[in-house]
Amino acid sequence: MSSYTHYGQDLNAANLQVACYQAIQGRPQVPRPLYPMAGSQWLEELIVALKDHPLGEELAITLGELLDTASPADLEVLAKVAASKPHYFKPAALVNAFLASERAPATARAALARAVSRQIIMGLAQPTEALRSFHTDPALREALAPAWVVHDHPWAMQEIRNWFGSNTQQDRDLLLSIVSSLTRGELLALVDELRGVGGTSPSAATAQFSAYAAEQADSEYFKGLGDHVRWRDS
Repeated sequence: MSSYTHYGQDLNAANLQVACYQAIQGRPQVPRPLYPMAGSQWLEELIVALKDHPLGEELAITLGELLDTASPADLEVLAKVAASKPHYFKPAALVNAFLASERAPATARAALARAVSRQIIMGLAQPTEALRSFHTDPALREALAPAWVVHDHPWAMQEIRNWFGSNTQQDRDLLLSIVSSLTRGELLALVDELRGVGGTSPSAATAQFSAYAAEQADSEYFKGLGDHVRWRDS
């Protein structure tokens, strides 16, 4: 049986779920000098440590099972970990947890949405009709919008002008969330498409993305991301 020692605790397939549950409950087993340690830190470090370990697949299954049965408080911890390390969670388990999270704390729902969005951006999952229904919730829209713009592009372009208003902080946060997942080519293509849709009456989205592109498109950061436009691949 494969095993791994994490902070002095020997983990294997038989005790892995119990150890992870203790962590999300705020009781990770660590040496006394390190106590107390946040359960999210313990889990994130374990995820990284088991990346190429035989127990890695068992951990992914365990995380999915814990997502399925988590209390609202436990979901806060798991959602934080998922937002940080989304590629270590089974896509089906993650999206199901998000879709079933109506009663979870708002912060947990937003973190789960970010995790789902990042999985879609990475190509690990696909956008769905069910996810589109959250575009009217500002916090969830901010989390999911990058995935919609890149991988559900035609629908996103129909809706994006309705997501922006009068250049509020909420607008700014949404803009930054979207551009954080774009290449330079995608940023410029998005501005061109918004201008085409806006015609003689530019929308707030057009104005805000245009201003951002004028300021940032030629920065070293965006130049380093290249000119590939993913939504033109299909």
